[in-house]
Amino acid sequence: MTRLLVFLRGDALAWLRLDGDRIVARGADAPAVDPADHVVAIAPGEAVTLHWVEMPDLAPAQAAAAGRIAAAEVCAAPSGATHVAVGARDADGYYPVAVVEAAAIAAWLARCREAGLDPDRIVPAPLLLPPPDTGVRVAEAGDVVLVRGSRLGFACEPDLAALLVGDASAETIDAQRFEAGLGAALDAMPVDLRQGPFAKVKPWQLDTRRLRRMALLGAAILLALFLVNVVQLLRYSFAADTAEHRVTGEAQALLPRGTEIHDPVGQVRARLAETGAGGGFSPAAAALFAAMRDVPGAQLTSLRYDAAGGLVAAVATAQGGDVALLQQRLAASGYEAGAGAVRSEAERPVVDLTVRPK
Repeated sequence: MTRLLVFLRGDALAWLRLDGDRIVARGADAPAVDPADHVVAIAPGEAVTLHWVEMPDLAPAQAAAAGRIAAAEVCAAPSGATHVAVGARDADGYYPVAVVEAAAIAAWLARCREAGLDPDRIVPAPLLLPPPDTGVRVAEAGDVVLVRGSRLGFACEPDLAALLVGDASAETIDAQRFEAGLGAALDAMPVDLRQGPFAKVKPWQLDTRRLRRMALLGAAILLALFLVNVVQLLRYSFAADTAEHRVTGEAQALLPRGTEIHDPVGQVRARLAETGAGGGFSPAAAALFAAMRDVPGAQLTSLRYDAAGGLVAAVATAQGGDVALLQQRLAASGYEAGAGAVRSEAERPVVDLTVRPK
C-alpha cells in the first residue's frame, strides 16, 4: 500500500510518499494524489497534548466519553473548544488520549482541502518516533524537537525539552533513521485525530455484496411466506377432508342401514322431514295449540303428522263458528288450516284440520 504523508507544520506543505517502508518520492506544496494513496496528515506535535489514561476495557463510545472526562481534568481550555481523540487500549490497560484545539484541526483540514487532499488519518508528529523500552527518543523537527517515551510524547523547544526530560536517558534519532521508521510507526500508530465531528465521511457507494445478501434475504422471506400459505392451505384442506369424513360417518349413523351416502346433509334433512323431526311438526303443533287456547271449548281428539300432507288434527268444538276462529288464529301465526267435513263424535261436532305453512 502506498502512503502519502503530508506534514502540516510550517506555511507550506511538505510531503513524502511511502511504498511499504521505502520513500519513493518527496516534495512541497500540493502533491499529486493517486486514488490508491492512503493519505496521512502529520499534525504539529506542539499543537497536540498527549496523555495515557488507565481505564477498564470499554466500548469505543464509552472510551471516547471517558477520555473527554479525563481530558477535562487536565486541560484548562473550555471543553467546547477542544477536540479529544481516544486510541486503542494497550496491553497494560492504558488508553492514549490526544487533546487538540478544535479550531486547529479544522484549519488543518482546510489547508488539506485547498491542496486537493482529504486525509484518511491525522496523527501527532511525536508518535512517528517508536517508543523506547527505557528513557526517551528525541528527533529534531525544524525549530522544535520531538520526544517519545513509554506513554510519553510531546514537541517543544530544545531547552524546554531538556528540562522536561531531566535525567532520563535520551537517544537521538537522526533524519535517516526517522524516515526509515515511518512505515513501522504508522502501522503501530496508537491514536488518530480524525474522530467524532472530524471523522472522514466516506462517499456512499453501492455495496454489491450487501445488495446480493439483501436480495437473497428478500427471496428467502418471500419463499417463507409462500411456504406458510401453502402449509395453511394444506391444513385447511386436511381439516375440510376430516370434517367431511366425520359428517359422512354421522350421517351413516342417522340414516337407515345400507343407505348410499352422496349428500349427507341433504339426505339427513330429507329423513328428518319424512319422520317429522326436522322442524315441520313442532312449529305447526305449537301454532295449533296456541290457537286452541284462544278458542274456549276447543278440544283435540287426535293428531298425526304427514310430511307430505302436513299436520292433521281432529278438533272437537263447542259451536260451528269455532272452526273459523281457529283458522283465523292459525293464519295469524303463518299457517293455513284446511277444514274437512264436520262429523259428530260423542254428541259434539268434530272437524279435521290440515295445518300447513303458508
